[in-house]
Amino acid sequence: EEITEGCAPSIMHYSFDYAQQVHFLNNPLQTGPAYCLTARKCQPFEVACEPTRVQVNYLIDESESIGKGANATISLLHHFLEEHGIQEANLLLHTDYCVGQNKNNALVHYLMWLIATERRQSVQLSFLLAGHTKFAPDRNFGLVEKAYRRTRVDTISCI
Repeated sequence: EEITEGCAPSIMHYSFDYAQQVHFLNNPLQTGPAYCLTARKCQPFEVACEPTRVQVNYLIDESESIGKGANATISLLHHFLEEHGIQEANLLLHTDYCVGQNKNNALVHYLMWLIATERRQSVQLSFLLAGHTKFAPDRNFGLVEKAYRRTRVDTISCI
């Protein structure tokens, strides 16, 4: 379906996933180990809008993380839909086959809540086949990781 300016499409396809943790401080020119005993960690989460190729990356500092479970996934997905979504009537969601994060009753209940509160008319949740986890968020994380390896990172805002 074509997306036109000022008009929300009736259906939108989003993909979401977590990436591997990113460590900072990072200096590609440094030859030896960093001066910290342990690098600080950041947990990336991405929601990609497939038709427009727009992505939103959430970077969660280790001091603010609640893990990668259902609560964190639902909170981040809800924030994306409320703040960055285009208020489409029907959602098509793609995610990987991770039971703890995505394939659970809490996420299904959240999606049912979206319909019950009339925020959406329909929601379709699809999972990638086990072992086949290459989709938009993985591709986008790869691009971010490639740039990360060549860039000096001192704080989470540098990522």
